[in-house]
Amino acid sequence: TIRSKLAAACLLLGDETRAAAFQQDLEPTEVWRVGLVQMELVPERGLDGQLGLLEHAVEVGDLDEIEAAVRSLTQLYDRTHDQPELRSATEAALAKGLGGLPVQKQLGLLVSLVDTALAHGDESQARSYADQADVLVAGNTWLPENQVPFVGLQATLRTRLGDDQRARELLDAAVRLYEREKQAAIVDVFRAETLRPLALAYHELGADDAAQSVLATVLEDGAHNPNARPR
Repeated sequence: TIRSKLAAACLLLGDETRAAAFQQDLEPTEVWRVGLVQMELVPERGLDGQLGLLEHAVEVGDLDEIEAAVRSLTQLYDRTHDQPELRSATEAALAKGLGGLPVQKQLGLLVSLVDTALAHGDESQARSYADQADVLVAGNTWLPENQVPFVGLQATLRTRLGDDQRARELLDAAVRLYEREKQAAIVDVFRAETLRPLALAYHELGADDAAQSVLATVLEDGAHNPNARPR
């Protein structure tokens, strides 16, 4: 990770030689960090060519290469949003690339895509990406320790889309799920990290009383673990 950050810093400083040296022997899981900086530096006239390279990576890459390509495509989506043809091609490549990733990674990337679409005033596409997140969460069977924070993510997206009532319904249901399952299905050392995303989601919604109540439970439940180390 340190080498990938150094490579990225050298690229930003215009020192491609040292950047290349730091990129040698990077783990595949680290390459995407450098790719994001490279995407920032691509001039407008080079975006079409960059898209072609990323489309190829999505087609033939392994899991790590596909993830790196999708992260770069997410950034490319931002840069091409005002260019309909390039944006459409980028969206198509994103759809294909996302489908090749584990669900958890898809959800995180969909949050970025929702935020990007909203930043460009494209509420329709933002809703489409939020709906995709809903389908992923609903269409899979999760352990409660995974389901609870994923529902918090869904609620956060609905808050950002202005669907406050739906966000509150999701969060209240997730709290009930946590309380129902925590003793039997959630190992004590994981309870705090399971519940904390709901507190953050309540806060973003503006429901600070609920956020404080959930945080109090996070502190209480997080202190109950075999190592006596709150998490």
